[in-house]
Amino acid sequence: MTTLAEAADILVKFCAKVAPGERALIISDKAQDPQILEAIKKVVESEGAEPRVTVYESLEDGRLPQRYKSVFDDVDVVFACSAEPFSYDYFYECTAKGARVISMFRINIPTLLRTVQINYEELAEELEDLGKRLQKARIAEVKTPAGTNLVMEFAGRTARLATGLAHNKGDLTFIPAGLVAVAPKEFTAKGRLFVDGTIIGAGRVQKPIMCMIQRGRLTDLADDQAYPLLRHKLSRDEDANVLCEVGVGTNPKAKLVGGAEDERVRGTVFIGFGDNTLFGGKIKSVSHLDVTLLKGTLILDGEPVVEAGQILV
Repeated sequence: MTTLAEAADILVKFCAKVAPGERALIISDKAQDPQILEAIKKVVESEGAEPRVTVYESLEDGRLPQRYKSVFDDVDVVFACSAEPFSYDYFYECTAKGARVISMFRINIPTLLRTVQINYEELAEELEDLGKRLQKARIAEVKTPAGTNLVMEFAGRTARLATGLAHNKGDLTFIPAGLVAVAPKEFTAKGRLFVDGTIIGAGRVQKPIMCMIQRGRLTDLADDQAYPLLRHKLSRDEDANVLCEVGVGTNPKAKLVGGAEDERVRGTVFIGFGDNTLFGGKIKSVSHLDVTLLKGTLILDGEPVVEAGQILV
């Protein structure tokens, strides 16, 4: 088992390649375990770089209080460790100025220790292969033993790869690493979705939740009273219920634990609703919600890429 100090060492020295003299922002809410922030700070200092630790109280409709906006100015690297995600708009501004960003939203110590010590180069190669398949596809199907049967069109968009590596100016990556996702063509998805894995942010589901998808929107949610967060997220604005993302997990160390690492579990197929601007899509929403499917099958243009939770590429 990797120690927290070793995990921070990997994050700072290998994933972010923090160099002497660089300015590294370590930002989090108070809900996060401060040991994570302290461990990253110590390694940043050991590399001769300047750590800037910022801890805020809470968000205001997904955004940081105005007084914190300036913390992103004049930084070379950002480690975003908040337990509750904030708007990616801050990252877009940072990367546009050349900063490297590692998003670690919802990370906890057990997940970090379990998933960080992997072969990142090998992982990146596999993600690139999967990304190319997703980018070339025109029709995608998602099926599961629980009854999920979705069909949607793809639009040739660039896939987002969570390689865990932010070595070049403007890079944005994610920890845990091991995820590839793409934004399908909006309002084309149709069929039935049975959420039987995890609602990211709420945990494992107790029993499969049946959802109907019509013209790209989730139109009917069975037993929604049992999952108030799901209901709330899908109704935050008019586009929060749009199916906006399809992805596959590839991290060999990730496990189904009811947390953020669930959509990184190798062979997991997951579906997103709401904002997909991060993936080059056209849906702008204050909400983004991911759900994972058990033993999912992803078929691209008639050819299985993931079958019953096994990656075939």
